[in-house]
Amino acid sequence: MTLVGRNEDSSGVYEIHQEGAALITYTGSSPDELQELGVQQLRPVDAGSVEQDDAHWYEYGVNGHSCGIYEGDGFARIDGITYELH
Repeated sequence: MTLVGRNEDSSGVYEIHQEGAALITYTGSSPDELQELGVQQLRPVDAGSVEQDDAHWYEYGVNGHSCGIYEGDGFARIDGITYELH
């Protein structure tokens, strides 16, 4: 499992991991108290399937990875590849 995204703010900690064709998200009040929030399957799609302008993506990249979640949900962009989430 590879940590590809992370965010920490006043609402807590949010981590995004990729394991094969799955996106696994964790959340918690601190890095030591993370709990699995959900698992979504990643299906590569043509980048033209969704708006690619950075203004429409929430960026969480970490550890040299780029990781964005589309503002309307349903899509992720990891290291330049756009995925539909299932």
